[in-house]
Amino acid sequence: MRRINTRSSRPVRSMEEGLKRWSGKSPLDALTEIGADFIPVVAPAYAKVGETEIAIPNKMAVLNPLNNACLGIVSEGWRPMHNRVTAESIEQLAEAMEMPVRLTNAYNVNGGMLVGLEARIGDNTEIVPGDDVIPIVKIVQGNGGNSPLAFMFELMRLVCSNGMRAPVEGMSAIFRCKHTKHIETRYSWNFDSVLKNFSVMRDNMIEKFRTLAAKTASEAEARAFFNEIAKNVKGDKDDKADQTIADLVDVWNHPRQTMAGRNYWALLNSATEYLQHYGFRSDSQMQLQNINGSAVRMKDEAFRLAVAMAV
Repeated sequence: MRRINTRSSRPVRSMEEGLKRWSGKSPLDALTEIGADFIPVVAPAYAKVGETEIAIPNKMAVLNPLNNACLGIVSEGWRPMHNRVTAESIEQLAEAMEMPVRLTNAYNVNGGMLVGLEARIGDNTEIVPGDDVIPIVKIVQGNGGNSPLAFMFELMRLVCSNGMRAPVEGMSAIFRCKHTKHIETRYSWNFDSVLKNFSVMRDNMIEKFRTLAAKTASEAEARAFFNEIAKNVKGDKDDKADQTIADLVDVWNHPRQTMAGRNYWALLNSATEYLQHYGFRSDSQMQLQNINGSAVRMKDEAFRLAVAMAV
């Protein structure tokens, strides 16, 4: 198989690796291990011109107190919160669901600019024999003005880490809380609403996943789907679009996809793997784009496209 011709690519790890890596560890243990057990410090921001320091009006610098690194520049109304809010939120959700916390991932991006924990919050669901999806909750704290405190749900394949949180009409798969002066009172999630939304989203997506798995895809149909991904989802043109289509076909022929059969479920996962893992300049850029950026939007569009083409 030829090498995928992207600017860079991240290794595609399985969910099983994450479950093994964080097995038995508490959310607070994970925060400590990744160097994220801190509350950011907010201080006046200055610009230096020659030897003169000039205060920047209405702007503050956000600092990591563990290493004094600047995490970002924010407005005066921005308020910091301890990163332990991520651990507390996962524990509160687990308590509301009457189930244990089972961490699958923890990350500290750009020295604390973005801190996140992920945990499994339910049982596996088999889509085709040997190919399961797992419900995951992510709690993400942005400390540099790059992201709000966010609480979100995804369904991930066990054989990789491709996540999907396609929205359902009238429901939400993500809950956000901006860093305002009232953030301490606002971030207390209404778990009745959260769990209702997640339950509806999960059932809706699993039904559609199975619809995709039941629909056989020929090579011609695969190329037509990848053509739409390249040109209308990614917006590539000419030679770049041709290269993207060829790369997507390579992913489709990987054992991670062929194990699911030649169907639209495999086509969707080929597209989401490509959109989630390939073409990013750095791990931090990939993390950010898969939380609230272009990768999320394109994966959702790929999901809708696959459903539309399969019915």
